[in-house]
Amino acid sequence: MLIAVLPVGYVIGSFIAARFSVRHGAVRLTFVGSLLVMVSTAGFLGLALGGVRGTMELLAPLLVMGVFHGLTSPSALAGVVNARPELAGTAAALAGFIQTGFAALVSLFMGLLSYEDQLPTATVMMALALVGLTAAWGVTRAARR
Repeated sequence: MLIAVLPVGYVIGSFIAARFSVRHGAVRLTFVGSLLVMVSTAGFLGLALGGVRGTMELLAPLLVMGVFHGLTSPSALAGVVNARPELAGTAAALAGFIQTGFAALVSLFMGLLSYEDQLPTATVMMALALVGLTAAWGVTRAARR
């Protein structure tokens, strides 16, 4: 039952994204979502550094993180397929391939880390959130031109 925390958060975030995407646009939602993912990941890392080990204390930031991922991902994919509408299928397939391939590489790396506590996971998640925020910032700057 507890494993559903991230997907439930994602569904909630996707619902929010559907309500706000027309008004605020995919680029803005992607950036704001990425920024909020970074903040929630920093909270998760802070709990890990503080030695918090309780299940509920760790699942709360993951639920929040799931909501913000749900806000970010649909908006980002909308931006990918709308960049060149005549290549929407190719763009969606390429985005899916990159996402899956990157997830496989990160999973391989994560398997090499120690799992005595959640600190290694939180650290990698923080690094990946920073990568995502940097990418969203780059897209936001390019969209302003």
